[in-house]
Amino acid sequence: MKIEEIIDSINLRQQKSLTPLQEKVLRYAWDGLTYNDMAKELHYQDAYIKNIASQLWQELSYLYGEPITKNNFRFKLNINNLDNVSFSSQPHLEMMVNATEITSNIEMPRSMGFPGSPLSIHSSFYIERPPLENLAYQEVCQPGSLTVIQAPAKMGKSSLLIRTLHKAQQTGYKTVVIDLNAADSLTFQNLEQFLRWFCANVSYQLGLPNCLDEYWDEVMGIKMNATLYLQSHILASLDAPLILAINEFNRIFDQPTILYDFVSLLRFWHEQAKQETLWENFRLVIIHSLSNSFIFDSQQSLFNVGLSLEIPYFTLDQVMELVSCYGLEQSGKIGESEVAKLMQLLGGHPYLINLTFYQLAHGQISFQDCLQLKPQAIAIYRDYLQTQLHIVQYRPQILEALSQLFHCNGAIEDLGIKQNRNVEIEAQAAYQLERLGLVQLQDRRVSLRCQLYHSYFAKQLFPDRVLAA
Repeated sequence: MKIEEIIDSINLRQQKSLTPLQEKVLRYAWDGLTYNDMAKELHYQDAYIKNIASQLWQELSYLYGEPITKNNFRFKLNINNLDNVSFSSQPHLEMMVNATEITSNIEMPRSMGFPGSPLSIHSSFYIERPPLENLAYQEVCQPGSLTVIQAPAKMGKSSLLIRTLHKAQQTGYKTVVIDLNAADSLTFQNLEQFLRWFCANVSYQLGLPNCLDEYWDEVMGIKMNATLYLQSHILASLDAPLILAINEFNRIFDQPTILYDFVSLLRFWHEQAKQETLWENFRLVIIHSLSNSFIFDSQQSLFNVGLSLEIPYFTLDQVMELVSCYGLEQSGKIGESEVAKLMQLLGGHPYLINLTFYQLAHGQISFQDCLQLKPQAIAIYRDYLQTQLHIVQYRPQILEALSQLFHCNGAIEDLGIKQNRNVEIEAQAAYQLERLGLVQLQDRRVSLRCQLYHSYFAKQLFPDRVLAA
């Protein structure tokens, strides 16, 4: 089979498409590139590409019902065809559940794919966090609105966006999602290249012809060309408001040649609604991770308009709701007292909790393994933690702040045990750690968000002291 056929087979099996970045990793792996080569080609850090690849192999392993790795995937996926669907694949399990519900009263457990991907609108594993969902929807219904949805990595930003746009579509709004992960490195070379790519994508998703050359005039300037295209070709052609969502906006933070111009253009488009009636139909939604936005603090004033929504961590009640989704409550594997302990361990992080419940439901780990942070439990969090560690190690200011947190008030003496003290550190450093999702902040006093972070970062940053403790 060719790689195109492999990708089509995967998308059909899981009833959703691979993300653009997953597809690129799969294609490069098919061509024999190393992760280091992939990172260079895609302009990402090695650790990030390895994390994406690790999640991809895990998802494919679950989808096909057998271990799939970078070394064996060509063989494994070649011998699996569309007529030989694994009984452990999620779509097959869902069909089995539907069939059973029709023919009997036996309640079958619901199945969820490996955690990490956005949850579809029909997923029963999405946990609402009121009033977040209503606030997002109400804001996009406002003329000329700007909504910024932000949170650390893997908090559920894309899943919230899917639900907001679905509800807007039901209302009759037009929606477009520009995912910046779909843009290759050449797209970001200069502002003109990027804006032409951006405008062409909007046209394509709305089913409108690409008329860029008709609106591109050197005399008018690049930003005005894009503005006229959006106004005269896009908005003027629509009979309903347009919600334009930009996902993975944090990629722009890594593009200094276009960062300021693009952000200022977005603000200009937003402010046009105050002057032009046609622009009231333009609603902008920006989705971005907080992990690297602090690097451009001087530009944050560009986002001090509109509604800013930060996705909260799960509460105990919300985690209990997720327990029921996984069927863990009925099985007796976990109850409210166990959830309370898990909240201390993982700090209510949606992705980490889903990972834990997924592995518990499939019998891969025990609850006591998690609480004691045994190696088999740490292994399920390793990819996520290594990505966080990579960010810390390559951001000197963050590394210094985290080290300071461990050293302050004698906290360094407790590295070998699950100790988490409130300490006071410099305000900007505390703010940066909070943006990364590693700490809880109250005034200027901070503490690591959970026991998992305390244990992992202590061992990674101070291995000699942990061994001596």
